[in-house]
This record gives sequence, C-alpha cells and structure tokens, in this order.
Amino acid sequence: MRKKVWLVAILIAALIAVIAGVGLFEEHKMEFADGEVYPEIEIIEHEIKTTVKPWEDSETGLVHFFLPGGIDSTTVYLGSVSSDNLRIGEDFKGKFTFTEEKEYSISYKGRAFKAVFHTIPNMSSVFIDTKSKSSKTINSDKEKTETGKILSISKEGTVEYYGKVKEIKGHGNLTWTSSEEKKPYSVKLEDAANIGELSSVNEFILLGMYHDGDKIHTKLALDLAQIFDPEVSVRSTYINLYLNGNYLGLYLATDPPKKIEKLNSDECEFLVEKDLYERAMEEDHFSIDSGDYFSVGRPKNPTKEFLNSINAYIQKVDDNIREGNTDYIDVESFAKQSTIQFLSHNVDAMRTSSFFYKMKDDNLLYAGPAWDFDSGFGEAYPLGERYVSPQGSNYLEDFFQLQWFCILEKNDYFRGEVQRVLLEHLDEIDNLFTEKIDNYEKMIEKACHAENIRWKWTDIKEYYRGGHYQEWKNNVKFLKYFCQSRLEYICSLYDIDTSTAHFEGNGEIHKLSFVDNGRVILELEVKDGEMVNTDDYPELSDKKWMFPYFEEVLYKNVPIFEDCELVPYIY
Repeated sequence: MRKKVWLVAILIAALIAVIAGVGLFEEHKMEFADGEVYPEIEIIEHEIKTTVKPWEDSETGLVHFFLPGGIDSTTVYLGSVSSDNLRIGEDFKGKFTFTEEKEYSISYKGRAFKAVFHTIPNMSSVFIDTKSKSSKTINSDKEKTETGKILSISKEGTVEYYGKVKEIKGHGNLTWTSSEEKKPYSVKLEDAANIGELSSVNEFILLGMYHDGDKIHTKLALDLAQIFDPEVSVRSTYINLYLNGNYLGLYLATDPPKKIEKLNSDECEFLVEKDLYERAMEEDHFSIDSGDYFSVGRPKNPTKEFLNSINAYIQKVDDNIREGNTDYIDVESFAKQSTIQFLSHNVDAMRTSSFFYKMKDDNLLYAGPAWDFDSGFGEAYPLGERYVSPQGSNYLEDFFQLQWFCILEKNDYFRGEVQRVLLEHLDEIDNLFTEKIDNYEKMIEKACHAENIRWKWTDIKEYYRGGHYQEWKNNVKFLKYFCQSRLEYICSLYDIDTSTAHFEGNGEIHKLSFVDNGRVILELEVKDGEMVNTDDYPELSDKKWMFPYFEEVLYKNVPIFEDCELVPYIY
C-alpha cells in the first residue's frame, strides 16, 4: 500500500513538473539590457536569449526598436540595466508598456533621446548571431563564411528552432552588390529545422528582395512554380531577419534551387544552368555551338569525361530543337517552365538562372526549377518600355538569350501543350493574382512600413531600384494590374476564352503636373489606374518626361496611382 502511495506521489510530481516546464517554455519576456550607446532589448524564451539592437535614424535622431511579432507583449522590463541609468517618462517603475508608433522620451546613462517601438507580426522572426558577433566578415566578400547560432521564433511566438549555424555566407550577383547592409545570404544548419512555412530544411537562402518594390512578386513567381510543377519547385516563406541583433527587415527564405530533393537523388544524372559567360566561368561549365554557356550544378566536381558527355548531350538537344524536333525534351516540363517565365515577364529567362536536368532512366531533358525573378513582373523599368508593358515579350532573339523557348513558341505541338497547362491551372493562377496578392499585402504591411523607415526606399536612386511609385501600396497595385493584364494577354495569345480578373482602379482622381524649369507646362486629372500618353498632348510630345523621385520615364502603359509631378527626362 505504501509503495502505491509513493508511486502516485511520484507520478503527480512528474505531471506537475511537466506542466510547469511547458508553461515555462511558453513564457517569453522582454528586458532592457545594456548597450554601447542605447539600451538593447533582450528577448527571453525559457533559457534561450536573443537581443534586438535599436537603430538610430541619422537624419531625425529618432531611435527605433523593431521587435518580432508573435511574442504577444508590449511590456519591457528593467532587466539587468541599473534603474539609475534608464528613465522613460515619469512613470517608469521597473517595467514599461509601450504603444506602437508612439514617440517616447528616454534617458540612458544621462543621454536623452526619442524612441519609437514597432512590432512586426504575421511571420517568423529569425535571429542569426555569427561567431565574430559582427557582419563585417561575411559582408566583405561573398565567399567569406562564418559559423554561429540561430533562433527562429514563429508568428505565434513559440520557438521553431534553436541550434547551430554550420555556415552563413553571401549569395546572389547583382543583389549582392546592391546594398552594404541588406544583403542576401546562404545558410547551412547543423540539423534539419522548421522555419516559417519551410519544413525540414538544413540549408536555405535568404533573399533581401532589394529590387522588389512590391516585396511580393518573387514570392508570387515561386508560388506559380508550385502550382505548375510542385515536385521540382522552390518553397518560400516570409521572415523578419535579425543579424547579430541588428534588424535587417523583410526577407524571403527559400529552398536552394540546386538542393531540391529530386535533383539531389541518385536517380538524377545531372543539373545544368544556362548562365552568363562570366558567371559560368566561376563553376564547372561548358558551351555549345550557339555560344551559350552552361554551368553544372549537379554532380559536383564532375570528371572531364562526364562533363564532355553532358556537353555533347546538350548540344544534341540544341540541334534538335533548332531543327523543330522535340524528341529530346520533356515537352510538358518545358511548357510549364516557359509559361512561368512568360507570365512573370522575367527579364532573366533563358539568360541566367535557367535550369535543366536529366534523370538516369530517361533520355529526355527536363526544364526546371524556376528561379530568380527580382527583375520580373514589370520591375525592370530601366531596360525600356517593353519590359514594363504586360503585352511585351520576354523571349527575344538576342545574343545573351538561349533560343529554345523562342523557337518552341513557333511549334504548334508545343503551343498546344502550353495552352493545355494554362487551362488546367487557370483558376489557381487567377486566384494567385487576386486573393493571394491581397493576402500577402495584409501579411507584410507592417514589415514594409518598418522597412521603409529603415531603408527609405523612395530615396534610393539606382539603376535597378525597386518599384515605380512613392507609396508601397501603389507598387502592390501595379503588381495586381500587371499580373491580371498579363494573364489576359497570354490567354489571348493562346486562344483561351475563359474570363479572368480584370484590373480596375479605385476611382480616385490624381493630379499630374508637368513642370519644366519650374514652369508648369500642363496639369491633368487622371482617374486611378488610367494611363497617359504624352504624344496626345502637343505641349508634351517634343520630349520624354520622368518621375523625379525615381528618375523613371512615364511610359504610356504605366498606370497612374498617385499625385505626381513630372519633369523632362535628362539622360
């Protein structure tokens, strides 16, 4: 009897311990911690701690704290900071409850400043701390690597993963050089992890979307690929990134395209990428008679004999396609990848980041996975009107573009396959270009607000800057206009009569002022979403006009979504 009592007591004690442990693990707390100039905020989840460092706007002197969403708390405790060193208003008594976006007067170690607190909801927050505690090493050279640790907090505020970073290094080409701070990265983990909507990943890429004015269209393109070819497509999820405590803003975490499971299986014979010459030179590579270069993604370090055999095979595929023969390609996968590239109006299509693979038990070449869309969906404004227009073609007979899709577009069998896959997935695409864009807009709205504070997107004047409008929401409206108009256009090209969503503005009236040397030449009132052709106005038709905030030309197929002043194009 006594043994039974003791057994029950032990079981009850164990149950209490489990319940207490679960409660402790689910508790999270924010505390002030000492920093070099300003106090930092330490986030404590059970025994796991991570730090958010504030960011000072050098123009306004305002200090911003960008905090992860999901922690469901607006209270920050005094923590390890001496009460003599920290003052917030008059009522601070060891804990501080903030209202978002409100300015607070704070004194830290005798230094007075104004601070604003932001929380960024609806997505996971990923904290990566390098071993050196600094980003200088990995930001100095794309190939420099570091180890470290990583913490991922879900949008609900729970720990998704806490572990070691086996390697973090730079990623990308143009996007790598675009910013000194907001860079893309490649991350390898010691173990498989769940991060946001990415499950069981031990390697992923972090895209900073520096050239995505809407912050949605790369996600949209990868979603398109999931619709068309889920077995060979890249998964993606939005996250907030903190590197060594510094808020780096909204990122898209994705699978590496070369590490997709099917393409890394023993059944995959090889994976190649149509690449630009200078990029191919950095990898195992070969060229074909057309002058096009390919880099080899799989297998790594192929023998010279195997590289020659791949080269000969791709040459045979090229010869057959140019002769109008589709016997050496999987027409369905080519039709799917062509449609993804065409719908997204991807500037890089068949120039770079265009992948093809062959399975060992199959003599056909397959197209995929789809990748690299930062200059798609009308974003490549500086390249000319054709790339902004939903009616423009992205398959051109130029020296840098592999001509396979150009040639196949003229093949009736191939066009029939494109029509088939379009019809099969039309409702999903239509939903993606309407409801999904709306959902993503709501999801990332606060993150984009924080991004604009941190990076001041409208102040950036570069050749490949992101977006065409001053307001982020208007860049999203342009994306909806472009996607829906693009889908209508492509359906008309392939004789598809099914109705899809047609973009319309919201009915507001915007004022356009054309100003030359301080003198107003013409003022127009334009309904939201409508377009202006300056050739229709004699006083404007003798020159090109541009938006001064982005120095972009006003093309006749660019919808007006906001009041703006235009000046003569000077370049």
